[in-house]
Amino acid sequence: MNAHSSLHLDLPYILPAQAQKYITHNESLNVLDVLVQLQVQSDDLTQPPTTAKEGDLYIVGSSSSAIWAGKENQVAHHINGGWTFYRPAIGWRVWIEQIQELKVWRGDTWQAIFGASVSHERLGINAAADTQQRFAVSSPSSLFNHEGNGHRLTINKNNDTDHSSILFQTGFSGRHEIASDANDDFVFKVSSDGGDFSEALKIDGQSAETTIEKLKFPDFWRWYSSTTLIVRPTNGQKEVCILNTASHNPGSSYDGQTGEFTTPKTGLYLLGVNFNTEGDVPFNCDVEVNGIAVSRIQFFPNNFSHLSKMMCLPLEKNDVLTLVAINGGAVRFDAGGTRDNITLLRLGVF
Repeated sequence: MNAHSSLHLDLPYILPAQAQKYITHNESLNVLDVLVQLQVQSDDLTQPPTTAKEGDLYIVGSSSSAIWAGKENQVAHHINGGWTFYRPAIGWRVWIEQIQELKVWRGDTWQAIFGASVSHERLGINAAADTQQRFAVSSPSSLFNHEGNGHRLTINKNNDTDHSSILFQTGFSGRHEIASDANDDFVFKVSSDGGDFSEALKIDGQSAETTIEKLKFPDFWRWYSSTTLIVRPTNGQKEVCILNTASHNPGSSYDGQTGEFTTPKTGLYLLGVNFNTEGDVPFNCDVEVNGIAVSRIQFFPNNFSHLSKMMCLPLEKNDVLTLVAINGGAVRFDAGGTRDNITLLRLGVF
């Protein structure tokens, strides 16, 4: 740049009393023709192409040679059978035809703006990206489509002891997490407050063995008679089997006075009935839900007998379960305490 040319593009001025002014004017037009809407053939050649045509433009690649030696990153213009070079200024933009990319000169390198190899420190689409959330999108939905036969979404962590996850939030507070944890196991977690997470399912990273925490320690209830099984008439019509002592009764779901079990959660329950009897009179026991018989258990005692039955019952929350003895009065039950017992195990939802 000098006093006889423009400050930014170094266009030569026409000076007072200058002879052959058209030469200076045409030179300025040539510079404008090159640098305005700058477009080059490529940016990786290190020496002039032998097939260059008049007017072709290139960005000189690194470690250049021949007449391009020492002109790295400059714009090379093939004109009048030779080469003219333009040193870029910060902010110049160029379209590179060979790779179909738009780049900008940052003072030390040509940085891609759009195209296959573009790289940004952060990007926000209808959202503000920051140093932690470097990529942020606010949109009703997002689509990752295949190009070929399939599509893979990859989340990489540095080593086995690191943690990586997909977190689902409500009001920006974590609720559900799918993670590769610090033991390199694959886990599913849930939270009610975004702070404390409970592990629902874990798949061992080595053996693929699956652990479902709530099945490992499921909800269950167990009650028994402290002296002997009580068969108490109800309203003069039904003889309800009542075991008045509970060894495990979370939420007081079983009532030892009425023999009623009120289901705290909807689910599939496993019912186990164990009676010890004396005598040989067959008897039945109806399983009632909300006062309606849904199944019948048949017992066939033989002198001193240990009678056990099991069944699965789909129950809704707040259903009332009772056991009603049919012809129970004809059977004398063993006064063995804990040997007469009923157990309910909640297997899961249905």
